[in-house]
Order: sequence, then C-alpha cells, then structure tokens
Amino acid sequence: MGRNGPFGEARWTVSKRAGRLPENVKTHKLATYRVKKDAVEKARATVAAFVDEVGRKEGGTARYEVWQHVDDPARFTHYMIFNTPAADKYHATTAWVKKFNDTMAPLYETPPVSSEVRPVP
Repeated sequence: MGRNGPFGEARWTVSKRAGRLPENVKTHKLATYRVKKDAVEKARATVAAFVDEVGRKEGGTARYEVWQHVDDPARFTHYMIFNTPAADKYHATTAWVKKFNDTMAPLYETPPVSSEVRPVP
C-alpha cells in the first residue's frame, strides 16, 4: 500500500465526456457507516482482519484504510484507492468482502453510504 495519502496522489483534468475520468486513473472511494454502540469492539476486530486480508490479497488496491471517528466511536469511514476500475470491481466480488458484509450486517445502526471521490486539482 502507498503511504503518501490523498494529497500525494497525482492530479488530473476531468474528461468532459459525461464527467468520467479516463480508464487509467485510480478510483477513490469513501464508505461511511455507524454500528450499534454495543458492537463497536466487534466491528473494530472485524475491520482490522478485513483490512489485513485486503492488503494481502488485492494487488490492484493501492490503499485501503478504515478510520474510526473520534467524536462518534461507533462511526467508521473506509478510504479506498483502486489502481483501475477493474480492481475496484474485483474487490467488490471477493469472498472476503462477502464475509465482511455478512459479519457486519447485523452490527449496523446505519448501513454504509459509499461515494466515489477525487482530489481537487
């Protein structure tokens, strides 16, 4: 995984075609959710194991981090950078993502809301 964070990533100009980025540009995503207060520790353990598995098994994932909110410890945000759109699609279909989703589903107070994001040039 890269260690330079979102501000160290290359900048680009957005393609005018339907507002889409060129295929060779990394895909950045955020996903935020809230777990039940009594599920915070189980969520932390599940997230830690999941991030480790993503790091070991997904060569197309440039970065996968999960942040726990200081002002609301039951809230988590995943920050993902995929090297290609194909790597993003691969990630979504893996057995470890399915296992993570199945384990986390009963813990959610608010289910994940995902967004594709990009750095501001």
